[in-house]
Amino acid sequence: VAMKFIKKFDYYITVVFVITIIVTVATSFFTFKEVFLTSTQKQQEAILPLFSLITSEIIRPITVSQYMASDPFLLNYIQQEEIDDTVIFNYITSISNNFNALSFIAIDKHQFLVNSNNKVINLSSEEAEWYHRLKAIDKTNFIDLGDAENPHLFFDVKMFNEQQEFLGFIGLGVDLDHFSAQFKAFKKNFGFEVYFIDENDYI
Repeated sequence: VAMKFIKKFDYYITVVFVITIIVTVATSFFTFKEVFLTSTQKQQEAILPLFSLITSEIIRPITVSQYMASDPFLLNYIQQEEIDDTVIFNYITSISNNFNALSFIAIDKHQFLVNSNNKVINLSSEEAEWYHRLKAIDKTNFIDLGDAENPHLFFDVKMFNEQQEFLGFIGLGVDLDHFSAQFKAFKKNFGFEVYFIDENDYI
């Protein structure tokens, strides 16, 4: 009788143990499934706003800078022996107003840089260090940080004439505080932090 009781007891313990395992696995599965689905849904909800943000804050400045760098009117004008600073300033200011960003042009032939804040810099000055550094690199498009007093993320594009002679740089500068605020707002709204990595794997 004692042996039967022990066997029955072992049997019930085994059944309870198996049921407990099944319930635990099932609960874990459905919990994981729910967490996974919630996470996937959050990612899907964030994709469109992320694309929109990247288009607005990165793709658009690059596209506008590339357009200016290939504008026939501008390329022809800056190759003249004498140019009117007002014409150049009005051109970049109109771009700045349309796209709500700082715009600039650095002209190799005339050795000066002017931006839409009407700041003029001689290309031989220390402030134009970036110009000679980027000019020496065999690339046409750059994203660079500049303006220590008022940090901006600059989208710099080299200009060339029809003979592929270097004419200078042109581009847009996005206020770094504005740029940072946009991605902080994205993180706050969607819970994802965005990192940018260059071709050298620097974040």
